[in-house]
Amino acid sequence: MSAPRWRRVLVQSLLAVAATFVALVVAQLAWLPTQKLFHFPGRWLRGETGGNELLAAILFLVVCLVATWLMLRFLAPPDERIAAPLPDKLREAAIGAALGGGQILFDIGVLALLGAYHVIAVGDATPALVGLLVMIGIGAIEEGALRGVMLPQVERLLGPWWALLLTSLLFGLAHLGNPNASALAAVAIALEAGFALGGLYLLTRRLWAPVAMHTAWNWVCGPVLGVPLSGTVPPSWLRAELTGPELLTGGGFGPEASVIEMIAGAVVAAAIIWAWRRQSAISRPAHSISVTPAS
Repeated sequence: MSAPRWRRVLVQSLLAVAATFVALVVAQLAWLPTQKLFHFPGRWLRGETGGNELLAAILFLVVCLVATWLMLRFLAPPDERIAAPLPDKLREAAIGAALGGGQILFDIGVLALLGAYHVIAVGDATPALVGLLVMIGIGAIEEGALRGVMLPQVERLLGPWWALLLTSLLFGLAHLGNPNASALAAVAIALEAGFALGGLYLLTRRLWAPVAMHTAWNWVCGPVLGVPLSGTVPPSWLRAELTGPELLTGGGFGPEASVIEMIAGAVVAAAIIWAWRRQSAISRPAHSISVTPAS
C-alpha cells in the first residue's frame, strides 16, 4: 500500500527545502578557497588590485564550476538533467549572452545620450579578462543554486509560476546586503533579472542561457564599462562615471536600479516569459523545450 498523499507531499516538500538550502550554502562556500588564499574576489570587487588576480580568478572559476556540477548532480531533481547536443547548448548560451550584454549596452547607450555616462580613461585589458573569469564563476554558481536547484524543486510542488516568483524574490533579496543597496534596487533586480533568468530556464530547461545572460550583464557592466555593479566597483577596462539623478543612473548601486533598466529589463523579461508560455501551449513534452521558436 502506498503512503498517504499528504505524507508524500510532506516528504517531497522537506526534500525540496533541504536541497535548496544545501545549494545556497554550497554557493556561499564556493567563495571561501580564493577568499582565504588571496582575499579574492572580495577585495577585487571593491576595486582593490593585487599581484595574483589572474591565478585567483582561474581558481575561483574552477571551484565555482565544480560546485555547480555537484549541485546539479546531487540536488536537482533527476529528471532535470536533460541531454542536448553541444551546438544546441552553445546556441542557447549565445542567445543568453546577447540578451545580457545587449541589455546593459542599451542602458549605457541611453545614459550616454542623456549625458549621464562619461568615460574618463581607457586602461589595459587585464581587468576585463580577470572579470570575465570571475563573472562566469558567479553566474554559474548563482544560477546553479537558484535556477538549477531551487526553481525545479519548487516547481514540482507549487508549479512554474510560484517557482518563478519565489526564485526571483530571493534573487532580489540576496542583493540587499550589497553596498548602496535599497529596497527599490532589490525589487528592480527581482523583476528585471529574476524573471528573465528564471524564464530562460523554464524556456530551455538548461542553465546555458541564464548563466550566459547573467555573466554577460555582469561582465559588460563592471569590468568592461566601469560602472557600479550591484553596488560594487571592480577594476575595469574603461574608467567611467555616472552623473545625474539617482533614479536615472541607479546611483552607487548601478544601472540595475535605474529607471531605464527597470523598463528595458521588464520588456525583456516579459518577452522571455511570453516565449516560454507560447511553447508551453504547444503539445510538446515540457523537458524537450528549446530556445528555437517552435515551427
